[in-house]
Amino acid sequence: MLKDGASAIYGADAVAGVINNVLQTDFTGFEVNFRGNGYDHFAAKDQRIQIKYGGDFNDGRTNVSVMFDYYDRDAIAASEDPRWGDSDHRKWIPADSLWANDSSFNNRYSGKWAQLDLRGRTSYSDSAGEIQIMPSSDPRCSRSDSFDTGYGTCLGVDTTSLANGEYYINPGQFRDYRGELERDNTFVFINHELDDGYELFAEIGQYNSEYRRLKEPAGDFSTALLNIGPDYYYTNLLGINADNSSSNKNIRIDNWRPDIGPRVINVDKETSRYLIGLRGTTDSGWDWETAVLQSKAESEDFTQNRLSNSLLEAGLADSTASAINIFSSDVKTALAPAIIDVYRNDTSELSSFDFKASNPEIFNLPAGPVAMLVGFEYRKEEYTDDRDPRLDGTTRFTSTVTGLTFPFVGDVLGSSPTADTTGERETNSIFAELILPLTENIESQLAIRHEDPDDTDSSTVGKFALGWNVSDNLSLRGSFSTSFRVPNLIQKNQLYVTRYGNVNDAVGVYIGGSNSFALDDRYSIQSFRIGNPDLKPEESDNYSVGFVWTPDLIEGLTITYDEWSIEKENTIVLLGRSNVVVNDLINLINYGTDNCSGYSNPFVTRDTDFSYSEAELAAFTNAGICPVGEVLVATDPYANAATRTIEGDDLGIYYDVDTDIGSFKLSINHSETDKFYQKPTATYAQLAAAQESGIIPFNVTLAGFGDLALQDGNYVKKTSMKLNYRYGDWGAQISTLRKGKFYQSSETRSDGTRFMIPGMRTTNVSVYYNFDIGDYDARIKLAVKNIDDERAPLADRFYGFFADAHQDYGRNYYLDFRLRM
Repeated sequence: MLKDGASAIYGADAVAGVINNVLQTDFTGFEVNFRGNGYDHFAAKDQRIQIKYGGDFNDGRTNVSVMFDYYDRDAIAASEDPRWGDSDHRKWIPADSLWANDSSFNNRYSGKWAQLDLRGRTSYSDSAGEIQIMPSSDPRCSRSDSFDTGYGTCLGVDTTSLANGEYYINPGQFRDYRGELERDNTFVFINHELDDGYELFAEIGQYNSEYRRLKEPAGDFSTALLNIGPDYYYTNLLGINADNSSSNKNIRIDNWRPDIGPRVINVDKETSRYLIGLRGTTDSGWDWETAVLQSKAESEDFTQNRLSNSLLEAGLADSTASAINIFSSDVKTALAPAIIDVYRNDTSELSSFDFKASNPEIFNLPAGPVAMLVGFEYRKEEYTDDRDPRLDGTTRFTSTVTGLTFPFVGDVLGSSPTADTTGERETNSIFAELILPLTENIESQLAIRHEDPDDTDSSTVGKFALGWNVSDNLSLRGSFSTSFRVPNLIQKNQLYVTRYGNVNDAVGVYIGGSNSFALDDRYSIQSFRIGNPDLKPEESDNYSVGFVWTPDLIEGLTITYDEWSIEKENTIVLLGRSNVVVNDLINLINYGTDNCSGYSNPFVTRDTDFSYSEAELAAFTNAGICPVGEVLVATDPYANAATRTIEGDDLGIYYDVDTDIGSFKLSINHSETDKFYQKPTATYAQLAAAQESGIIPFNVTLAGFGDLALQDGNYVKKTSMKLNYRYGDWGAQISTLRKGKFYQSSETRSDGTRFMIPGMRTTNVSVYYNFDIGDYDARIKLAVKNIDDERAPLADRFYGFFADAHQDYGRNYYLDFRLRM
C-alpha cells in the first residue's frame, strides 16, 4: 500500500495513493479453504470455497499456479427486518425528537391505485375533478359519494388516507436488501525460465457471476404522465365522466404505481484477462520487464416485469373489450398486455503494452548508490453501453400530457431514458523514478510521469518524497506530489443523460405546500445532465508529512503520525437537481408577482397544466412569488467547480510482545479529517448567501458545496483496533471499528438545527486452532462479527439507515476450515 500521492508511479489519476494487490505467482502445493457464514437475524447463508494449486515442472524451470475462488450467497429480503421492511420510518423516531412524526421519514410510495383527473366534475370527484380508484374492501366504497365499478374497485374523492395503507406501496415488502449472487474467479499463472536466462510469464484470468435481485414496482414520472383516451372502452361502458367523450378530451392519470409485483433484476457478468510477458537482466545490471495485456468485461442486465408507456396508453385508449382495464382489482392480469422485459448490455475493454527497467545502482553518490526505474506504457480503453430500444430512443414514447419525448422520456414506466454510448481513449505514458541517498541518514524519491491521451490535454505529474532517519528509533518523512484526472469516457462521450430521482421542491417548502395542498414539497423529477465539451481536467496537489518512532523504553512499540492535504482544482461536478430547483425559487423571489405569465427558467421546466384553489393561489401570493406547477425537468450541465480541499491526520500505534503466556500483536489506527471544503461555484454561492441572509429558510436543503465535513456520511473521525494473540497452535483476535457522527443535510430544520446521526462501533472476535490431519496442516477458525449486535443508527434512507457509511446486518458468524497438502 502506497499511502501518499502515487500519480507519478501508477498513473496520473492515483490522487491519494494505491493499494496494489500482488497475487502469489510461484506457489507449490495444494490448499483448500472453506468458509460458511450465517446471521442472527436472517435465514441467509453464504458459502465460499478457495482452492490453490501449484507445481514445478521441467526440473524446476516451469511453475504453474492455479487459484480458484467460488462464492455463493443467498438473498436477504428487506421484509426479514422490521425497519428495512417498513418504509415508514417515523415509528423509530423518539417521541421527544424534533423530527417526531416528520413525514419526510415516510418513504412509502403513493399511487398504488391510480388517481384520475377528469375534465369535469362528478358526484364522486372533488372540486377539481380528481377521483381515486380504491379497492372495494376500503370503507369509503360504501359511502354515498363513491361509485362501484363492478371490477373489485370503486371510485371516490381523491384522498391520501385509504384504509389499511392502500394508497401507498411499501417498497420494503418487495425489495431485496441484498441480491442472490453466485460467482467464480479463476487465475492461472505460468512462469518459465528460458535457456538464454530470460523468464517468460503469463496470466490467464476468468470471472463469471450471476446476480438476481427483487425491487419494488415502478411508478410514473411527472414528465411521462399517461392519458386515458376519450374512446376508452371502460370509461364509456361505465359512463365515467360522460362529457369526456363528447368533448374529445383525455382523462389524465396523475399518480400511478401499479402493483404488478416486484421487478426482477438479473445481471450476468463475465471478465477475461490475458497477459504474456518477458523479463530478464542485461549485462550492465538492468532488470527489465515487458508485457502485453488484453482484458474484456461484459455485463448483461435483464430486468423482468416492467411496463411499457406506449403499450399502457394504447391499452387505455382502446375502444374495444380488449382494452386494458385500469379499474380491475387484479392489477397484474389487467396490465399483462403492457408487461415487458428490458435489457442493458455493457462492454469495456482494456489493451496495454508496457516496458520498464530498473537498476539499483546506476551511479554512486557519497552517501550510496542511486537506483532508477524508467518505462513507458501504451493503453487503449474502449466502452460500449447498449440500452434497450425502449430506453435508447429507438422506440419512442411521447407523453400526451406533457408533450415531452426522448431524451426526456423513455418508453419504460419509471425508468430514465438513456442513449447508447460508445467511447474509446488511447494513452501513451512515459515515467521515471529515482531513489537518491542524500546523506547517510536521508533518502529521497523523485518520480515523474507524462501521460498523453488522444482525446484531451496531456499532463505531466511528479512526486518528491524525503525520508530522514534522525536516530535509530526516529524517522521523519514527507512528500509532495501532483495528480491529474481527465473526464471519464462516459462524461466525455455521453452528450446527455436523464436520471429520475426525488427532490424537495424548494418552492413547495417555501409556500408551505404538501401532497394535499398547493405544490407538493417532495416528489420525483427528471434530472437532465448535459455533457460539457469544455470540461477541464481535474488537477491536485498533495502534501504529507509525518514520523515513525520506535521508543527504546518499550521494546516492540512503533508509533506513526502523518498530516496530509489534498487540494484539487477543477473538480468535475453537477450542481445537483436539488440545488437547481432551489435556484429556481431564488429566481421566482427576485421576479415577484407582476406578469407571471412571462416567467421562465431555461434550467427548470415546470408543469404549466395546473389548477389551484383560491386558498392555494393565496399561498403563492402571500409568499410573494408567482404560482407554478411541479418540476418536470431540471437541466444540470457538468461543470468544473472551484478548489476542493481535504486535510487530515492519521495516527498509528503498533505493539508486538512475546510473553510466557503467548504472543500479542496490537494495532490501533485513528484518522481525523480536519477540513473538507468545496469552494462554491458562482451559482451555489448565490444560493448560500440567500439562505444566510434569511431569504430562504434553512430547511431548504443546499448540498454538495461549502463545508462538507460531517455532511451526509462524511464523518471526520474513524478509529480501528486489532489485538492478535497466539499460543502454540491456538490463536485469537478481537477487533473494533468506530465511525464518528455526521448529519443528514436533507433533514435540517428551518432554524438550522441539524439531524445528527450518531457514531457506530462494531466489535469482532475470532478464535482458531491449528492441527494435523495425517501429514497435512489444517486450521479451523470461528468468528463472530459485530458480537454486540449493534444496528445502524436511524436515517431518512431506503432501509432506515445511511448505507454509504454503515452496515446493518447485526451479529453474524463464519466458520472457516483450511487444509494444506
